[in-house]
Amino acid sequence: MLDAILKFLYFDIGFKLRYLFWKTVLNSSGGKIGRRVKFYEGVRLACNQPGAMSIGDNVRILRNVTIATCGSGKISIGNNVHIGEGTIIQSGDEIVIRDNVIIGPQNIIVDFDHVYRDKDTPIIKQGHNAKKILIEEDAWVSSHCSVIKGTVIGRGSVVGAGAVVNKDIPPFSVACGVPAKVIKKRGEIGK
Repeated sequence: MLDAILKFLYFDIGFKLRYLFWKTVLNSSGGKIGRRVKFYEGVRLACNQPGAMSIGDNVRILRNVTIATCGSGKISIGNNVHIGEGTIIQSGDEIVIRDNVIIGPQNIIVDFDHVYRDKDTPIIKQGHNAKKILIEEDAWVSSHCSVIKGTVIGRGSVVGAGAVVNKDIPPFSVACGVPAKVIKKRGEIGK
C-alpha cells in the first residue's frame, strides 16, 4: 500500500507538477513545451532570451539534465525524444534535435567553445566561437559522448559510447572513437 502511494506521488503528481512548473516558466519567456513531456527530478532549464527554447510532444527528460542557452543561443527539441540522466545541452548559437532521437546518459552537447588566442588576456574575457549542432531524426547518441559545435549527426545514425563528435556523421552510420569515425553503415550484413 505504501509503495502504491509513493509511486502515485512521485510518478503521477510529481510529473504533473514538474510539467506545469516548466511549462509556466518557458511560456512566460516565449518558449514552448508540447504535450505529455515528462520531467524527472533535478532537471534544469535556463533561457537567456525570450523564445530561446522549444520542446515537442512526448519528450522524456531524465534526472539531473541541464538544458540552457546563453547569449543568442536557441534550443529546439522535437517530438518523441528521450534525454538520459545527467546530460548537458548548452547553446550559444543553435541546437536542433529532431524527432525520435535518443540521447543516452551523461552526454555533453555544446555548440560553442572559448577563444584563447591572446595569451595576455584571460580566456574568460576573449569571448566564444559558436556554430549550430543538428541531430537529425531517429539518431541515437549512446552514453558519455561529446558533440562539438558545427556538427551534424545524420538521420538514423548511431554514436557509440564515449565518442567525441567533431565532424559530421552521415545518415545511417555507426560512429565510434575519439574523434568519432564511421565504422559501418546500419543494415550492413556481416559487420
